[in-house]
Amino acid sequence: MNEHHIFLESVYRTACERGAGFEQQLQALLKIGCDRFGMDIGVVTRAEGDRFNIIASKEPGKKVFVPGAKFAICNTACAVVLQNDYIVHIDATKDDMTPYKDVPVRFQQYLGLAIRIDGQAFGTLCFFRQHPRATPTDQIPDDEVGILMLIIAAIIERKLHLEGEQQIRQVASVVENSDDAIFTETLDRLITTWNRSAEELYGYSAEEMIGESACLLYPEGEDHFIEPLMQQVTQGERTSSVEVVHRRKDGTTVNVSMNLSPVRGADGQVIAASTVARDIDKRKRAEYDLAHSEERYALASKGSNDGLWDWDLRANSIYFSPRCKSILGYEEHEIGEAPESWIDLIVTADTTQFQADLAFHLAGQTEQLHNEHRVTTKSGEQRWVLCRGVAVRDHHDQAVRIAGSLTDITKQKQSEVALLQQAQHDKLTGLPNRTLLTELVRTALARSKRMEGYKFAVLFLDFDRFKVINDSLGHKFGDMLLINIAQQLRVQLRTVDTAARIGGDEFVVLLDGTDGIDGAIDVANRLLDRFSKPHNLRGHEVISTASIGIVTSDGEYHRPDELIRDADNAMYQAKAAGKARYVVFDEQMHAKALQRLNLEKDMRKAISLGQMWVAYQPIVDLEDGTLRGFEALLRWDHPELGAIGPDQFILIAEETGEIVALGDWVLKQACGQLVRWKKEHAIADNLFMNINVSKRQVAQPDVTKKLAQVFKDTGVNPQDIKLEITESVIMDDRHGITPVLDEVRALGVQLAMDDFGTGHSSLSCLHRFPIDVLKIDREFIMNMEQRIEYTAVIQAIITLAHTLNISVVAEGLETAEQVAQLQALECDSAQGYYFSKPMNAKDTGEYIVNSQNPIRLSA
Repeated sequence: MNEHHIFLESVYRTACERGAGFEQQLQALLKIGCDRFGMDIGVVTRAEGDRFNIIASKEPGKKVFVPGAKFAICNTACAVVLQNDYIVHIDATKDDMTPYKDVPVRFQQYLGLAIRIDGQAFGTLCFFRQHPRATPTDQIPDDEVGILMLIIAAIIERKLHLEGEQQIRQVASVVENSDDAIFTETLDRLITTWNRSAEELYGYSAEEMIGESACLLYPEGEDHFIEPLMQQVTQGERTSSVEVVHRRKDGTTVNVSMNLSPVRGADGQVIAASTVARDIDKRKRAEYDLAHSEERYALASKGSNDGLWDWDLRANSIYFSPRCKSILGYEEHEIGEAPESWIDLIVTADTTQFQADLAFHLAGQTEQLHNEHRVTTKSGEQRWVLCRGVAVRDHHDQAVRIAGSLTDITKQKQSEVALLQQAQHDKLTGLPNRTLLTELVRTALARSKRMEGYKFAVLFLDFDRFKVINDSLGHKFGDMLLINIAQQLRVQLRTVDTAARIGGDEFVVLLDGTDGIDGAIDVANRLLDRFSKPHNLRGHEVISTASIGIVTSDGEYHRPDELIRDADNAMYQAKAAGKARYVVFDEQMHAKALQRLNLEKDMRKAISLGQMWVAYQPIVDLEDGTLRGFEALLRWDHPELGAIGPDQFILIAEETGEIVALGDWVLKQACGQLVRWKKEHAIADNLFMNINVSKRQVAQPDVTKKLAQVFKDTGVNPQDIKLEITESVIMDDRHGITPVLDEVRALGVQLAMDDFGTGHSSLSCLHRFPIDVLKIDREFIMNMEQRIEYTAVIQAIITLAHTLNISVVAEGLETAEQVAQLQALECDSAQGYYFSKPMNAKDTGEYIVNSQNPIRLSA
């Protein structure tokens, strides 16, 4: 085994060690690098603002590079490394080689490479030598440095991922340890979450309730009234202090007060309801006693944490318990028995509603008085109180007395305001987020339909060069820029207008009550002028101009997302036209949007009309040139538009959900075709079929059952099928895709990760997923002849895959040189135009017959 392979083996073995600490693993890898590259010191840094933070180092003797130490970024070799994608070699005897301005340490040689996480600059991997090497550093193999960097980046990302999971667990702990019962149910009433307090209140464990109907909590026939409440939640409204009777596991009942809140998905649509339930049995008993017994009333008055009051309507005097007076902010002797002593404390804005609710109840139109209002205490502060009461009536059904309670709900209201602020506002800038913006645009749209002459406009802003600034100066400066942009939007807009951040560097402005397109253009020009000037970020002057798309309410719009979508389309036209300008959404853009809608409509009928068909592209063994199998690819021949590329219609199918029906159809066609080829051609007996499966297909609850049924109906051997799932879907495990993949794999099929290599993060956790095949993305194949970094990444992928007993397929091969390179890298199989373009079923059958003679792989 040569030194190169020994180096790779030691790197991968160190990276895969279990139980080793984060810093110990990095130190071990740095030592391997020092030994291999002949350097004295190895250091891993993280860029934080204008400084580097050392997170790991390996050096002999006196420790200069201590983990946790920091040094300035400017005027260092590491700063050069951070701004470039290539490996930086410096061989010199100059005195300015030290990374510290104030430490008298001199280095003769330097080797450095930027560490990138998710495509973003994270820090540097660098090596130093105090005495000159016999050979210059540029003779150190770049691919080995690149592989070492990738492994170190993978370990760092794994550490960051674990830290993120810890934060999620901390948030979950708050809900889990709440004193109130908290659970979530889908719109069709299925329980999805169930906290510890819910277990204690109802007697059911989380395992017993998750997946069960919420109707289980109601006495038989008593859940009918919940339907209008769920309808309110579905419409995006929340309900508070709803009093119901629930049934425990042991059959006993409990009075609870419920708050129901809508839970929205990523698209802003309500997908579930969150319920906070509190046991109010004690309070209900106290209220019952108040209405029926003076003695019990007195006892409850002393023992209840709520304030109790009793209003004699004939004498027009009120008894306030000491706790009631305390809630109102006064001592016991400071409030008399006159009703005005209480009503005068109610905030003016809440008085009318309180008096209306009181009048309705006294007139017998409501079963109880229920009102939330604010009171002004003696110290001048405002408190929220919940007032409940029940009237006592004489034989003429006239109210002669009303008694009830006051509950201080100030903290609850503050929590609701804070939660609403958090749910509807961007955490970084404090601006409204997409959810709140959508509601505001919906309100403006409704107003424009209702009020003649009312107009509004939506401006979609995307800031140019943001990614460059983020990458060069770091995320901290990127965040500072976003905060500056938000502040400038607040300054430039009127108080009636709204600026929102909807993601990344994308902002949307809602201009309320404009004079048409001219007014919107005036605002756009003002914003363009402001954002043409530099932002000062702690001494760094940066310019990030804006590209703006404009749409007005003059068009035929019915939903807020239509306006935001068209403004977004116009913004992209502004960027394409040269940036730092605005574009007004016009009829041509509308025509393109209409064309897309027509494609959506036509796509639903394309299969039944025979416009869709399946093409097959060969997959060839790179060792001997034999045909191994095919990938099934969907094609669409439109009767008017001709051949429509998958890059056009697949994205539309994903967004509309049509991808599920299309994917199922391709699965049946490809499986059936493979069975026919095996019957017709003896040489096809060992061939397999790769079939693409979308994220929406995998997310179907009956995906395993549907696959098994297709295999049964077509008679295909599941072991001859390989299902391709994109890297992004597999790596995004937030929705628990791994158990689903395990179930699918149990059918006997193999799983292939498609487009592998688009994110280096995959290397760090590849072993966690049930994958049999990796398909290297064609971008790496296209670039490996020009840039050595791509070859290094491909070699790392193949080596790691083979270590995990995973086969590798390269996509997009077009030249004999690419074939030769991948053979040298020991890639297993490949597909691409070099072997054949995708073919129809008839031509593919002829290709199979001709495949008795293996393909000649080299000239």
